[in-house]
Amino acid sequence: MILEQQEEGREPHGLRFIGPGLVVGNERFARAFDAVEDFARSWTRLLGGSRVRSTGTLTTDTVHAAGYFANFPQHVFTKSPYLQEGTEQPPVGYATSPAACLCIYEALRDSSLESRVTYGLTANCGRYEAGSWEDPLRLASFNAFEVVSLGPREQTIDHFHRCRDLLERIAERFPGATVPVATDAFFGPAAAQKQAYQERVKVKYELEATLTDGRSVSIGSVNSHGQVFGKGFGITTPDGPAFSACFAIGLERFTIACMDAFGDDPESWPDLGLGKEDIS
Repeated sequence: MILEQQEEGREPHGLRFIGPGLVVGNERFARAFDAVEDFARSWTRLLGGSRVRSTGTLTTDTVHAAGYFANFPQHVFTKSPYLQEGTEQPPVGYATSPAACLCIYEALRDSSLESRVTYGLTANCGRYEAGSWEDPLRLASFNAFEVVSLGPREQTIDHFHRCRDLLERIAERFPGATVPVATDAFFGPAAAQKQAYQERVKVKYELEATLTDGRSVSIGSVNSHGQVFGKGFGITTPDGPAFSACFAIGLERFTIACMDAFGDDPESWPDLGLGKEDIS
């Protein structure tokens, strides 16, 4: 009740900051967030995925194998114990997962896939990003939903195209939303070259929503990774390292965009889960 009173008339989406990039949502936001999670379960089904659960913490070895220390070191939060008891066993290096799908690659490390496998999951993620953490659209800790697929090249490319089609159908329900080709924020001297490759080959698309205050925000994406994670984690198919692709939604951002476009009551929203449609 106190949280509701404090936020009344001040936080339009029911979020209250409790630290830089850290928020608590009130009941109004929680109801909207629950509706978006229901959409996520529908998206998993539409993309042929099996639902799995995961924590949001990984070992630094997993983050290294995923290439994040080489490509996106500016995003990585590492963790270490505040107190260390004894010195015989050094602590394992931990990091907050910068992307929900990384745990799947670790779970499949050194495995052989005869055909495509597809999983849907939500994980708590964290990224250190430059800029103001007083913006609820750019949080240090957030929840990400992904449907990730790994397997032979043609089967994974098919998943990527289905993910892009799903993103475009969701965009049709958002006023002014678009699905342009996008790039990642690579780090280091090769960043421009990597971004030029992404633009040329069209391996990443983002769902960009326009808020009523005029801001444009990315609330989802589809990504084709090639064999990056297959090679990094030793995941193989009969034809060589596995290919992978994913459909990803930032749940807090998506929820804010929905509340901004359609109001606080999820019952009045369009069916963004596309529950009555088939994209196969």
